[in-house]
Amino acid sequence: MGIWITLRQNLEESFFRQHLLNLVSDQIRGNYLILASGYFNSRDYPILDDRLLDTIQKGNITDIVVIGAMNSSSKAFKAFCKKLDDEWSGNVIPKKIRGNNWHAKIAMKLESSDRGKIPVCAIIGSSNLTRPAYGVPDEPPDAPEFKHFNHECDVVIFTKDWFGRTTSEIPPSFPGFKKQDLGSIYFADLPDGYPNELDQMKKLLTEIEENIH
Repeated sequence: MGIWITLRQNLEESFFRQHLLNLVSDQIRGNYLILASGYFNSRDYPILDDRLLDTIQKGNITDIVVIGAMNSSSKAFKAFCKKLDDEWSGNVIPKKIRGNNWHAKIAMKLESSDRGKIPVCAIIGSSNLTRPAYGVPDEPPDAPEFKHFNHECDVVIFTKDWFGRTTSEIPPSFPGFKKQDLGSIYFADLPDGYPNELDQMKKLLTEIEENIH
């Protein structure tokens, strides 16, 4: 089990972007994805066009539940879901929270089968599906100039078999590993007595399903 806390501190590097692209790719096992955000970008910067849709299309996901959004982002939420549904062959399931005040930012990948849904990894934190959280300069090439980023803090929670190896053998595809000077802090193999990450992700999944419609 592992927990990693990351803090974005500059314009050039978004840990959230790197981790989300890794999560939705086929590097991480699992066929079911939950994407929850309070705000979405759609007009001058469709976030799906910035490598996200392409990575999803090449990955192993068959179902995506998209949860949102705050009232002021309702149109962008619908546009995000429509674009994903139009351009991806998988099953898109839009979900709205009662009261239209969903503000939680969660990306969770699971293995879904006849036995139920088992979480593999989750990104939980402050990053919305917006350019100030996800974007980096010059991506995508035809987008307006990227001048403003947000200091976002996100927690990555994962089971050890996320990589099918020990946590001491994290591959280079796990961006920023041990870059403490850039604000990343890694806690591996919590001692006995601490909450089990898999159980915590299962509890979060239950609470999400109880609150969406």
